Amino acid sequence: LLSRFHTVAPKKAALAEAEAKLAAANSALVEAQAKLQAVEAEQYALQSRLDASVARKNQLEANITLSGKRLAAAASLTTSLASEVVRWDALILQLEADLPAVVGDTFLASGCCAYLGAFTDTYRREMVARWQQHCREALVPCSEAFSLAGVLSTPLLQQEWAIQTLPTDTTSVE
Repeated sequence: LLSRFHTVAPKKAALAEAEAKLAAANSALVEAQAKLQAVEAEQYALQSRLDASVARKNQLEANITLSGKRLAAAASLTTSLASEVVRWDALILQLEADLPAVVGDTFLASGCCAYLGAFTDTYRREMVARWQQHCREALVPCSEAFSLAGVLSTPLLQQEWAIQTLPTDTTSVE
Protein backbone atom coordinates (compact mmCIF):
# COMPACT_ATOMS: atom_id res chain seq x y z
CA LEU A 1 0.00 0.00 0.00
CA LEU A 2 2.78 2.30 0.79
CA SER A 3 4.42 1.56 -2.48
CA ARG A 4 1.24 2.45 -4.20
CA PHE A 5 1.14 5.68 -2.32
CA HIS A 6 4.67 6.45 -3.43
CA THR A 7 3.80 5.89 -7.04
CA VAL A 8 0.42 7.68 -6.91
CA ALA A 9 1.57 10.71 -4.90
CA PRO A 10 4.11 11.93 -7.46
CA LYS A 11 1.55 11.41 -10.21
CA LYS A 12 -1.02 13.43 -8.25
CA ALA A 13 1.55 16.13 -7.70
CA ALA A 14 2.43 16.08 -11.39
CA LEU A 15 -1.30 16.22 -12.20
CA ALA A 16 -1.82 19.18 -9.89
CA GLU A 17 1.21 20.91 -11.41
CA ALA A 18 -0.09 20.16 -14.94
CA GLU A 19 -3.56 21.43 -14.01
CA ALA A 20 -2.02 24.60 -12.58
CA LYS A 21 -0.03 25.07 -15.80
CA LEU A 22 -3.22 24.37 -17.80
CA ALA A 23 -5.17 26.90 -15.73
CA ALA A 24 -2.38 29.46 -16.25
CA ALA A 25 -2.30 28.68 -20.00
CA ASN A 26 -6.10 28.92 -20.20
CA SER A 27 -5.96 32.22 -18.32
CA ALA A 28 -3.27 33.46 -20.73
CA LEU A 29 -5.38 32.17 -23.63
CA VAL A 30 -8.47 34.04 -22.42
CA GLU A 31 -6.34 37.18 -21.99
CA ALA A 32 -4.86 36.75 -25.46
CA GLN A 33 -8.31 36.13 -26.96
CA ALA A 34 -9.61 39.28 -25.25
CA LYS A 35 -6.66 41.25 -26.64
CA LEU A 36 -7.25 39.68 -30.07
CA GLN A 37 -10.92 40.62 -29.91
CA ALA A 38 -9.99 44.20 -28.96
CA VAL A 39 -7.47 44.36 -31.82
CA GLU A 40 -10.02 42.92 -34.27
CA ALA A 41 -12.63 45.45 -33.10
CA GLU A 42 -10.09 48.26 -33.57
CA GLN A 43 -9.13 46.82 -36.97
CA TYR A 44 -12.83 46.70 -37.95
CA ALA A 45 -13.30 50.32 -36.83
CA LEU A 46 -10.18 51.40 -38.74
CA GLN A 47 -11.34 49.47 -41.82
CA SER A 48 -14.73 51.18 -41.59
CA ARG A 49 -13.04 54.58 -41.34
CA LEU A 50 -10.79 53.66 -44.28
CA ASP A 51 -13.79 52.58 -46.37
CA ALA A 52 -15.63 55.80 -45.51
CA SER A 53 -12.53 57.86 -46.33
CA VAL A 54 -12.05 56.07 -49.66
CA ALA A 55 -15.72 56.61 -50.51
CA ARG A 56 -15.40 60.30 -49.59
CA LYS A 57 -12.20 60.57 -51.66
CA ASN A 58 -13.95 58.97 -54.65
CA GLN A 59 -16.91 61.33 -54.23
CA LEU A 60 -14.58 64.33 -54.07
CA GLU A 61 -12.72 63.13 -57.17
CA ALA A 62 -16.05 62.77 -58.99
CA ASN A 63 -16.98 66.28 -57.85
CA ILE A 64 -13.63 67.60 -59.09
CA THR A 65 -14.19 65.94 -62.47
CA LEU A 66 -17.75 67.28 -62.68
CA SER A 67 -16.62 70.75 -61.61
CA GLY A 68 -13.87 70.66 -64.24
CA LYS A 69 -16.42 69.76 -66.92
CA ARG A 70 -18.76 72.49 -65.72
CA LEU A 71 -15.91 74.99 -65.67
CA ALA A 72 -14.93 74.04 -69.23
CA ALA A 73 -18.56 74.38 -70.35
CA ALA A 74 -18.83 77.75 -68.63
CA ALA A 75 -15.61 78.93 -70.28
CA SER A 76 -16.92 77.78 -73.65
CA LEU A 77 -20.22 79.53 -73.07
CA THR A 78 -18.44 82.70 -71.94
CA THR A 79 -16.28 82.64 -75.05
CA SER A 80 -19.31 82.04 -77.25
CA LEU A 81 -21.26 84.83 -75.60
CA ALA A 82 -18.29 87.17 -75.85
CA SER A 83 -18.28 86.69 -79.61
CA GLU A 84 -22.05 87.24 -79.63
CA VAL A 85 -21.55 90.69 -78.05
CA VAL A 86 -20.14 91.94 -81.33
CA ARG A 87 -23.15 90.61 -83.23
CA TRP A 88 -25.57 92.00 -80.64
CA ASP A 89 -23.90 95.40 -80.77
CA ALA A 90 -24.25 95.43 -84.57
CA LEU A 91 -27.89 94.35 -84.26
CA ILE A 92 -28.59 97.10 -81.72
CA LEU A 93 -27.06 99.68 -84.03
CA GLN A 94 -29.16 98.35 -86.93
CA LEU A 95 -32.35 98.38 -84.85
CA GLU A 96 -31.63 101.92 -83.63
CA ALA A 97 -31.12 103.00 -87.24
CA ASP A 98 -34.35 101.27 -88.34
CA LEU A 99 -36.45 102.53 -85.40
CA PRO A 100 -37.52 105.88 -86.90
CA ALA A 101 -38.89 104.09 -89.99
CA VAL A 102 -40.96 101.53 -88.07
CA VAL A 103 -44.24 103.45 -88.38
CA GLY A 104 -43.90 104.04 -92.12
CA ASP A 105 -42.64 100.50 -92.81
CA THR A 106 -45.54 99.04 -90.83
CA PHE A 107 -47.96 101.21 -92.82
CA LEU A 108 -46.41 100.05 -96.10
CA ALA A 109 -46.45 96.38 -94.98
CA SER A 110 -50.12 96.69 -94.01
CA GLY A 111 -50.96 98.19 -97.39
CA CYS A 112 -49.08 95.43 -99.20
CA CYS A 113 -50.87 92.70 -97.25
CA ALA A 114 -54.30 94.30 -97.67
CA TYR A 115 -54.16 95.40 -101.31
CA LEU A 116 -51.30 93.96 -103.36
CA GLY A 117 -51.56 90.18 -102.97
CA ALA A 118 -53.13 89.48 -106.35
CA PHE A 119 -50.97 91.81 -108.44
CA THR A 120 -47.73 91.26 -110.35
CA ASP A 121 -44.33 92.00 -108.89
CA THR A 122 -43.84 95.04 -111.17
CA TYR A 123 -47.17 96.59 -110.15
CA ARG A 124 -46.44 95.91 -106.47
CA ARG A 125 -43.14 97.75 -106.70
CA GLU A 126 -44.78 100.72 -108.43
CA MET A 127 -47.46 100.92 -105.74
CA VAL A 128 -44.93 100.66 -102.93
CA ALA A 129 -42.88 103.45 -104.55
CA ARG A 130 -46.01 105.65 -104.74
CA TRP A 131 -46.92 104.91 -101.12
CA GLN A 132 -43.35 105.69 -100.04
CA GLN A 133 -43.61 109.05 -101.83
CA HIS A 134 -46.91 109.79 -100.07
CA CYS A 135 -45.32 108.87 -96.71
CA ARG A 136 -42.44 111.30 -97.37
CA GLU A 137 -44.88 114.05 -98.33
CA ALA A 138 -46.86 113.40 -95.11
CA LEU A 139 -43.54 113.43 -93.13
CA VAL A 140 -43.99 109.78 -92.11
CA PRO A 141 -40.49 108.26 -92.08
CA CYS A 142 -40.08 104.96 -93.93
CA SER A 143 -37.19 102.92 -95.25
CA GLU A 144 -35.78 103.87 -98.65
CA ALA A 145 -35.25 100.20 -99.47
CA PHE A 146 -38.58 98.90 -98.13
CA SER A 147 -39.11 95.15 -98.38
CA LEU A 148 -42.28 93.40 -97.26
CA ALA A 149 -40.29 90.24 -96.52
CA GLY A 150 -37.79 92.31 -94.51
CA VAL A 151 -40.57 93.72 -92.31
CA LEU A 152 -42.64 90.57 -91.83
CA SER A 153 -39.98 87.84 -91.68
CA THR A 154 -36.35 87.20 -90.84
CA PRO A 155 -33.51 85.86 -92.96
CA LEU A 156 -33.50 82.73 -90.79
CA LEU A 157 -37.20 82.12 -91.44
CA GLN A 158 -36.67 82.62 -95.17
CA GLN A 159 -33.78 80.16 -95.04
CA GLU A 160 -36.04 77.60 -93.35
CA TRP A 161 -38.57 78.05 -96.15
CA ALA A 162 -35.82 77.46 -98.72
CA ILE A 163 -34.72 74.31 -96.88
CA GLN A 164 -38.31 73.09 -97.09
CA THR A 165 -38.00 73.58 -100.90
CA LEU A 166 -40.37 76.55 -101.06
CA PRO A 167 -39.63 79.03 -103.87
CA THR A 168 -37.15 81.77 -102.97
CA ASP A 169 -38.11 84.47 -105.49
CA THR A 170 -39.34 87.80 -104.09
CA THR A 171 -42.97 87.34 -105.09
CA SER A 172 -43.19 83.89 -103.49
CA VAL A 173 -41.47 85.03 -100.28
CA GLU A 174 -43.79 88.03 -99.98
